[in-house]
Amino acid sequence: MQIAPGIEAEKWQALRLDDPASPDWPEAVRILEARIHERFIGPVDHLIAAEEAKPITERRFGFTVLALDCLLVETLGAFLDGLTNTRGEIRGDLLQVSDNTAAVQERVHPGSGREVLRGIPLRHPPPGRDWRR
Repeated sequence: MQIAPGIEAEKWQALRLDDPASPDWPEAVRILEARIHERFIGPVDHLIAAEEAKPITERRFGFTVLALDCLLVETLGAFLDGLTNTRGEIRGDLLQVSDNTAAVQERVHPGSGREVLRGIPLRHPPPGRDWRR
């Protein structure tokens, strides 16, 4: 089973991530970024692009985009908490993820200095573009 484009689950499971100094961390970050972009960012970008030419009053994908953004927040929260699934879980603190990137970074990979989650936008328009138009 692939967990990200071109990445088999066995490759992820073979990574040594219990040690903050492991040389496998850069690969783990790359896999996580690919998974997030493939499952969330890419589809949302396609939905937004599909309606870009329409007047704002005729756009209908806003709810779907918001729902995918919420799933992304839940996914990142589960990842930070080490959960393998969120069935039956109700979390009220997930939005705190975006409030303290330094703490998130430290929890994901202590002492790494890598911006693991900061580079994954939850929904920011490209530079020079206003998403409300």
